[in-house]
Amino acid sequence: MNIICLDIETTGLDPDSDEILQLSIIDGAGEILFNEYILPTEHDCWPSAQKVNHISPAMVQDCKPLLYYADTIQRILEDADVIVGYNIRGFDLPFIFNGGIGYDAKPGAIVVDVMIAFARIYGKHDDYHGGYKWQKLRTCASYYSYYKGKAHNSLDDARATLFCFYKIFGDPPKLSRRLTGVYRSTSNFVKRKSPNPVKTVSTPKSGNLMIGFGFFVLLVFFSSFDPFWLVIAVLLLYFGFKRHKIYKIFKQDEVSKQAD
Repeated sequence: MNIICLDIETTGLDPDSDEILQLSIIDGAGEILFNEYILPTEHDCWPSAQKVNHISPAMVQDCKPLLYYADTIQRILEDADVIVGYNIRGFDLPFIFNGGIGYDAKPGAIVVDVMIAFARIYGKHDDYHGGYKWQKLRTCASYYSYYKGKAHNSLDDARATLFCFYKIFGDPPKLSRRLTGVYRSTSNFVKRKSPNPVKTVSTPKSGNLMIGFGFFVLLVFFSSFDPFWLVIAVLLLYFGFKRHKIYKIFKQDEVSKQAD
């Protein structure tokens, strides 16, 4: 049975608008299969989330975006018989799939949400929702005397989740879809997000027309010696040469980009 356990850190709590900052996946023995900080493509800062996960924009500014790892992540997910996580159905997987990672579930594969399973074991009733109240991973880990690692680091959280998974379901685990927190894994084919649209920069005008017209008006001045035409000529030549300078710089930058 190929077991994997995953956890993420994000810019916020909304899978539809927030993004992944860190993704960690370990196998059933706790070996690291994937552990990367991720560069968000639509967020420059996330002050509220940063207070919790301590991941700053500077920490991820040189990292790769999620889709850079899409094939690797998809392969790991699709090879798994059991995908384990804490609030994985309502949080981790929606973030991963909304981030553009496709997934074709292996026949018979299951998802185990340790949070749902532990809520029943902890037994605190939620009168508002009419079920068992969900508990934080820290509470679950403490319940099973697991105190290793640092909370809100996805790799440490994945290890804590895997530990609790074995405490609940046994080692080797005895799993059935009749058990609380165990679900049939379903495929998710998503259209990968296209990168942010490239802002096209229009080529600035060369200013040649203004310069030419400025010299023409200057000739008119010399033939009439009317100060009005001199003022017009000076303005046309000033702005024409200024525009031409900008045009030359733009062209030089284009040549440099092509050379790179």
